[in-house]
Amino acid sequence: MKHTPSILENLSAPGEYEKIQKRIQKLLLSGETLTTFTGNKLAHTVDFRKAVSDLRRKGLPILDAWEKNGRKRYKRYWINPEYIKTLAK
Repeated sequence: MKHTPSILENLSAPGEYEKIQKRIQKLLLSGETLTTFTGNKLAHTVDFRKAVSDLRRKGLPILDAWEKNGRKRYKRYWINPEYIKTLAK
């Protein structure tokens, strides 16, 4: 599948998108669970879901599940703790 650059990739300084992906990867591999809101805030981006999609395409096994808070629905993203443990060995 051909990679389509996001708006963020097109408008940001060279290498900035990769830094954002690395921030998100580091957060997830530390055991954090992230929503789009928290991911955007912590990774200093507005395109968290695109970065998650690209990280998945690169092979990072990011899981997600829908959650509901009142009338709001959103996804939470994480990496299985057992997978994280295998990386520590």
